[in-house]
Amino acid sequence: MVGEPIKNLYICGCSFLTDNKTLSKTHAGKELAKRLGPRPLDYGAGGRGNDRIIAATKQFFYVNRHIKHKTFALIGWSSSLRKDCLLKRRNATRLYDDNKYWKSLRYTDMSRLAIQEYRNLSKMDVPNTLRLHHLMNILNLQDFFKVNGIKYCMYDALDNRWKGKGEWRNHFELEIDKSRFFGFNTLSHFDFVNKKAREHVPEEYRDTSLNCDGLQKPKASYKDEHPNSLGHELWADKLQNFIKENNLL
Repeated sequence: MVGEPIKNLYICGCSFLTDNKTLSKTHAGKELAKRLGPRPLDYGAGGRGNDRIIAATKQFFYVNRHIKHKTFALIGWSSSLRKDCLLKRRNATRLYDDNKYWKSLRYTDMSRLAIQEYRNLSKMDVPNTLRLHHLMNILNLQDFFKVNGIKYCMYDALDNRWKGKGEWRNHFELEIDKSRFFGFNTLSHFDFVNKKAREHVPEEYRDTSLNCDGLQKPKASYKDEHPNSLGHELWADKLQNFIKENNLL
């Protein structure tokens, strides 16, 4: 029934909304649940993209219609570079909690496949295509939530501000409900913990690491740009303030 108190926090995204068992034992969704009170329902999946987020979220609320008005949805968008594919699985029925059902390809992978098939890619506008995918993904779930009376908040976990031109970009961006999308076109969780724009990071933490770089094994040959525990906690603070300021609950 509309107007019921929120009891659950549905959480769906990429690795930025999953526990890293060794480097960060929490994530922004769990931290937000602590601050707001609802029970966290954890459905993040590392390395996966936005096709999975949309399919998983819709199926979750179709299967669990009886709790849709008691559940607040938190969506942390992955990168539009990722294209999700289903894997061959036996007896797989729930897309939202069977992470092994999904495998993500990158646009670079698909480009290589296309080249092997002798297709001409020279006229493809990849940045604008990625931006179009992102805007369509947002509007897809936005419309689903509104039609079903589901309260929600979205944000970009990974950056999706693909450069390009086209009046269509403005048309679609105007349709996005900015009151329910934290940091639209201005800030992603990735940028928050890695680029640390001064106006977004509390002054006392501007010289403090917010990512996991340096926390991995000594012989690691890569920089881990995932949020550390503090990076998750501070992001949850920003989400909490945004949700309260816009009366989203």
